[in-house]
Amino acid sequence: MTEIRKSQPQSVDDLRRDVARQLPQLDPALRVVAENIMGLTSPIDLLTVNDRGEVSLILLALEGENDAALLTRSLAQRAWVAVRVCDWAKLAPELELAPSAPVRSILLAPGFGA
Repeated sequence: MTEIRKSQPQSVDDLRRDVARQLPQLDPALRVVAENIMGLTSPIDLLTVNDRGEVSLILLALEGENDAALLTRSLAQRAWVAVRVCDWAKLAPELELAPSAPVRSILLAPGFGA
């Protein structure tokens, strides 16, 4: 498992910036294409695409959010993004999205329960 440097951000925006800055440690091919965009019922922290056009969304655990809630939120957001990638590819062809590729969801939290 990749270890991203832990920090004590002053705000959620600071945390997003820290995560975006450290993305190459997680996957060197990822590049951020959107931050803090409204998803199904809550914001998606980071929307990324890799050099093959595969979309990944990154969700940061909310304060006090349990594992089941984070996983449920992740699955809902992933499904919401998956049905929109084809339209986004038409709207922003410069992103070179791969509409037929599966969408990946990456969950980041200070820790996960047993």
